[in-house]
Amino acid sequence: MLAALLYLAGNEDKIETAINNLISDTSGVYCDGAKGSCALKSLSAAELALRYFDLIIQDLDCYLPSGFINCSLSKTFENLTALSQPVENTVNNTLFKVVENNVC
Repeated sequence: MLAALLYLAGNEDKIETAINNLISDTSGVYCDGAKGSCALKSLSAAELALRYFDLIIQDLDCYLPSGFINCSLSKTFENLTALSQPVENTVNNTLFKVVENNVC
């Protein structure tokens, strides 16, 4: 939704930054089955897309890299994959490794 809004507003160049910002805010929201709470998560995601649309139109974004969020959206997705499939002995150790190696 966020990418579509930015595209329709003629701001395709801001899509990657906006989605990175959105992911930094929502990456902890996972759906755990089709039930009422998942509908609420979808509503939250839609509201956040509108919020980040407004912020990016005003040229407000996060300084990157920030934590596991990278300047490159594809690298951010790689980092999320690493966190969801930790190769270290704990998720925390994987997170530290991802953040330490997260350069733009």
